[in-house]
Amino acid sequence: MNQESDIMLVAFIIFFVVFVILAVLTFMGKTATFVTGGKTDETGDPIYDEKAISRFLGVIMCLLAVSALMGFLGYIIPGATWLIIAAPITFIAVLLFALVYVNTDNRFVIKAKGRRFRK
Repeated sequence: MNQESDIMLVAFIIFFVVFVILAVLTFMGKTATFVTGGKTDETGDPIYDEKAISRFLGVIMCLLAVSALMGFLGYIIPGATWLIIAAPITFIAVLLFALVYVNTDNRFVIKAKGRRFRK
């Protein structure tokens, strides 16, 4: 191994550990208020479903961690250099999916209770 691949191994390990920690914190709901900003409507009810946002972001963080793990394994396993190429492609694909999914159809807005139309 040369020094460049050692740096890449360390980078993939750091990315993997960071995304696993973020996934665990997100699944536990510790980052929900940080993500939603604690937004409430005029009656004090939350606007966004924090549980659904936490679940979705936890899955996204797990997929990003798997992407980093793929890159790490591509450097470790001889003959699996295709994983080194697949890791950033998977990373970008997951990010693009998350951006499109979140920004379409107001998926995480809590529907109005007892009112026919939302103001």
